[in-house]
Amino acid sequence: MWENKGHRPYWALFHVYGSNEPFRKFSGFSYKSQIYVVDKNASNAAYYAEEEMQNGTVHFERYWSGSRNIRKYYGLVGKYFPKLKSDAKKYRLLDWKGLQAAEIVRNLEYLEKMVAIPFALIFFSQPQHVKPLEGRLRKMLEAYPDPDAIISTITVDKMPLPFDAEHLEVAKLRKVWSKMGKSQKTQSLASLAKKYGWFGGIEGEKDYGPEYFESLILEDIPKERRKLSIPVAPKALALGRLIARLSNIRMWCRFLFMSLRHCIKLGVMEICRRHKQPILEYATLPEIYDYVKTGKIDWSQLARRKKLGYVAIIRNGKPILLTGRGAEKYKNLVKESFLGISEVRGSCASPGKATGKVRIVSFASRNYHLEILNFKRGEILVTGMTRPQIVHLCRKAIAIITDEGGITSHAAIVSRELGIPALIGTRDATKVFRTGDLVELDAGKGFARKISR
Repeated sequence: MWENKGHRPYWALFHVYGSNEPFRKFSGFSYKSQIYVVDKNASNAAYYAEEEMQNGTVHFERYWSGSRNIRKYYGLVGKYFPKLKSDAKKYRLLDWKGLQAAEIVRNLEYLEKMVAIPFALIFFSQPQHVKPLEGRLRKMLEAYPDPDAIISTITVDKMPLPFDAEHLEVAKLRKVWSKMGKSQKTQSLASLAKKYGWFGGIEGEKDYGPEYFESLILEDIPKERRKLSIPVAPKALALGRLIARLSNIRMWCRFLFMSLRHCIKLGVMEICRRHKQPILEYATLPEIYDYVKTGKIDWSQLARRKKLGYVAIIRNGKPILLTGRGAEKYKNLVKESFLGISEVRGSCASPGKATGKVRIVSFASRNYHLEILNFKRGEILVTGMTRPQIVHLCRKAIAIITDEGGITSHAAIVSRELGIPALIGTRDATKVFRTGDLVELDAGKGFARKISR
C-alpha cells in the first residue's frame, strides 16, 4: 500500500529543511528548529520552537505592514506560478515507465527544487504570520455589531481556486442528471474521473473513480451565502481584501506543492516497481539516488523506519532522520496526554453554533478513503486541516473543527463561503474527540466540547 500523505522520509526531511533557503530568500526569515514526527501508524506532526514562532509573528507583523512587501509577494507569485502550473501538469502526465533510471533521477532532482518554491510561498500565510493582520482587522471592526459576520464576508476572494473547474462541471451535470440516459451518465462520470480523479491520489492511496463523482452529483446543491449589507470602513475593507487574496494564494500554493509532491511520488513508485523493492519508499531521495547509481542501501534501516516510524530534525544546519533511541528522545520532548480532556479552544473562522456527532477525517489514516465515504450529512467535520479534496464533505457538514489553521486557511475560506460555523487552530481536536462523539460548538466564543448523550 502506497501512501503519499507527507509521511515518507523524502518528504519528512524536506518538511524540516527543504523550503528553508527559498523561504529565507523570499521573506528574510526562516525556521531553524523543527521536529517532524512520524509514528509507526504513519501519523505525523510538525513542531516548531515556541520562541522561533514568536519571532516569526513579529517579523511578519512588520512585513505585512509595508505595501512594498505586499507587492513583492504578489510579484513572486506572478513570477513562479505559470511555471509551477506547467510543471505540475507535465510531470503528472509523464511516462515514468519509459524513462531510463538516470532520467528518473534527473527529473526527481528537478522536482525537488521546484516543489520547494510553493512550499516556501505558503509559509508567508502560516497562522502565526497572519495573526497580526487578523488582530488589526478585528480592532478596526470592534465597534460594529457583528464583526465575525463582517470578517467572514470581506475575507472571501473573488479569484478562482484550483478546484473550481471540477466543482462547476459537477454542478452543471447535477442540473441535468435526472434527464440523462444511463450511457450518457457513464460517459460523463468517466470523463470526470479522467480529468480530476488524480486529485484523490495526491493524499490518498488511489485516484477518485466514477462512483466518487456520482456521489458528488447526487449531493444537495449547497445553499447560497447570505450577503452582508453593513457598510464597512475603506481601510477595514482593504485589509479584508488583502487577507482574502492571501487565502486564495495559499490555496494555490498548497495545490501546486501537493501536485508536484505527487509527481515525486510517481517517480519513486516507478523505482520501487522497477527494482521490485516496495520498501524503497522508506528511503530518502538522496538514498534512492545513490541506490540507483550503486545498488547499495541500508535495508535494515528502511525496515526500522517502516516498523517504528522516525523523526526528522535539523542538526548543525543539516536535516537528519532518526529511528530507535535517537528518535525517542525527540518524541518525548513533544509528547502530550489528552486523558480526561473534553473541550478544545480555537479561533473563529466563521461564526455560529452547532451540535452533532463528530466524524474524524485524517489524511494520516490508512482508512482515509473509507472515512470520506462514511461521512454523513449533518455531522461535524473534525480534521487536522481541510483541503480542497474534501470540500464536498464541508458541504455536508453542519460545522468544521480543525487542529491547524488561521484566517487564511482553507477551512476559513470554505466555511465563510458556505456560511457554516468553523472553529480553527484548536491544535488537538482530532486527539480529544473521536468519531461518534456528541459535540457542541460555539465558534463565536471559540470552543467545542463533548456533551452527554
